[in-house]
Amino acid sequence: MSQKDFGPIAADYAFFMQSATEAEADMESHLVEIRLRFGDTRPICLLDVGCGEGHFLSELLQRFRIPATQLSLQLVEPVPEHLATARQRLREFSTESIRDWSGIEQVPTGSCDIILLNHSGYYVEDPGRLIEQVVAATRSQGMCIFALADGQNALIKLWKMGFGSAGLPVPYWTADDYRAILKERRLDFIEKTVPYEIRFPDVPENRLRLLRFLFADHLEKLDTEFLLSAFDNDRRDGQVLIPTVSTHFIVRN
Repeated sequence: MSQKDFGPIAADYAFFMQSATEAEADMESHLVEIRLRFGDTRPICLLDVGCGEGHFLSELLQRFRIPATQLSLQLVEPVPEHLATARQRLREFSTESIRDWSGIEQVPTGSCDIILLNHSGYYVEDPGRLIEQVVAATRSQGMCIFALADGQNALIKLWKMGFGSAGLPVPYWTADDYRAILKERRLDFIEKTVPYEIRFPDVPENRLRLLRFLFADHLEKLDTEFLLSAFDNDRRDGQVLIPTVSTHFIVRN
């Protein structure tokens, strides 16, 4: 599923998560949509696609507070070690055995009420096929939520700047691609803009950490000094402060 190896950049990814309010903003937005649609009094099957080690979903479920007897969980994660950790972390939230898969194509048709894809859609092989598979796995009256970033997001702008300076296309998908596919296929969806910020002490190593998270092994092919200077306009009193947004697509079945 993933075209980006997070193993070598695990520490840089952790730095981004510590520096950004993205996860908090995404979580609050997801909870609004879930509560509007389902409340917390009926049985729900929830699937997290690209769940990683389960940190995000664990926090979301702690806030949702649905009884463990009313929740069943399914997980999609291509990295076996991450999947094992997620299963362990999430087992307290359901009295049923957690079902897990290495790919969305393995999920039974019409088996899920809620499907979350929280910033996991950038690195797939075919977003159109992913959307088809996610919609197929969603039950009638269910919904799936795609959280991504589009061209107005500061990090996507850095992707375009970095790869463009080397004459390369961005090798990942963005919310702009998903929006076009959803419209082309005339799926019923709403779009939300979710603001967040990135803030960290302005030292060269921190700038480099963010670049390593963004570009992974592609960074060695790019003009690193040029990209490091891209943060100059975001300096504020010894900090780098970047206000930006995520894009959420809520697709209803």
